[in-house]
Amino acid sequence: MKKTIMIIGGIVLMSFSTKVSVDNYLLKVAMDNTNNLIEWIEEDISKGLVNEESGKFYIKSLDQNLKCFDGIFNEQHNPTIE
Repeated sequence: MKKTIMIIGGIVLMSFSTKVSVDNYLLKVAMDNTNNLIEWIEEDISKGLVNEESGKFYIKSLDQNLKCFDGIFNEQHNPTIE
């Protein structure tokens, strides 16, 4: 009986930690992609491919997304107790 409980506990623990790892990976990918978009828009502004007003608007929107991603990431690593 003890072995069965330990095996079930191990499986549950592994499945939970794998889910968190996948979520963290996907969140990091989303953050990296957003940072890349900001860099590309800044380059396009400097090259004159995008007007400055529109570019700043896009960057501001992407920056808000980064803040949301960062909040989610921090919440996963430092959960608040309610």
